[in-house]
Order: sequence, then C-alpha cells, then structure tokens
Amino acid sequence: HDELWTSHYALLELMLVAYREDRNVERVVADASELLDVRGDVDLVLAAASYVSERGMTPFDAIHAVAAEGSPIVSSDSAYDDVAERVPLEENDG
Repeated sequence: HDELWTSHYALLELMLVAYREDRNVERVVADASELLDVRGDVDLVLAAASYVSERGMTPFDAIHAVAAEGSPIVSSDSAYDDVAERVPLEENDG
C-alpha cells in the first residue's frame, strides 16, 4: 500500500461536511487535496468550493454551476444569476 489515493468524491463529501459545520469550505477542500493523490475531477470540486466560500452558494448549487461549464441552467433558483445564464423555470410552465 505504498500509494495512497482517494477520489474526487471524497472531496465532495468533505465539502458537504465543511459546509454543514460552518467551516471554510474552500480551505478544507484545498488542504485535503494536498494531503494525498486525488483521482478524478479535482478542479471541478475546487472551483465549486470557491463558489461556496466566495459567492455563498450551497455545495450542490456550486457543483451544478461549475459542471454546467458556461451552459445555461434551467432553474427557479436565483443563486445561479451571478455565475451562469439562468433560464427561469417559471418561463417554461405551460
């Protein structure tokens, strides 16, 4: 077991715990990513963590915003207004 590693999903879990415990989400995720090899999309998690810390988004909203990669997001949640083009669900009723 010379090479210890984890997946980016562990970082997502740490992001959720840090958010719930009112910790500095960006710092927790960044520090954890430095401890050992992380396989998967680390940049996505780090970017989402910065949205949580700097823009006050929830972890899931932040992950969604980063994963959209600039594409419009269909949502009734105005949390996306500052980070992506939002297509309001209200316009799609009917």
